Amino acid sequence: MLAYCARVRASRIEEADSAASAGFYKKKLDEGFSATTVVYLHNVLHKALDTAVKWELVAKNVCDLVTPPRQKPFEVQALTLEQVQKLLAVSDGHHMEAFFKLALAIGMRRGELMGLKRRAQMKKRRTLFMYYERVC
Repeated sequence: MLAYCARVRASRIEEADSAASAGFYKKKLDEGFSATTVVYLHNVLHKALDTAVKWELVAKNVCDLVTPPRQKPFEVQALTLEQVQKLLAVSDGHHMEAFFKLALAIGMRRGELMGLKRRAQMKKRRTLFMYYERVC
């Protein structure tokens, strides 16, 4: 995205239209980017063009005229018993072994697991405290 924006000069931004934006989205999808990534690019571009409109660099935000691709619902695939056994065998002795076992045992989402802090655990009591914080 940054490389694309770097090639676009201010004079060309004024010439941009909804067809150019739609073409950009299609090109990214054809290059193998996921719909989620293209929606993210749309949001970044939309915000940048909103600022350009506010600063009177362009007359309108062409992203308002384009609908980004639909994101496909994400379906969670549970591990099979064999996959769980293999993961446990491979992680045996690994410095993140406890992390992998925790992930398998309580079924937290990836973001929740990655948000765990050292302060959340009490080794003596073998207890885990969860603190929920909203991260934007």
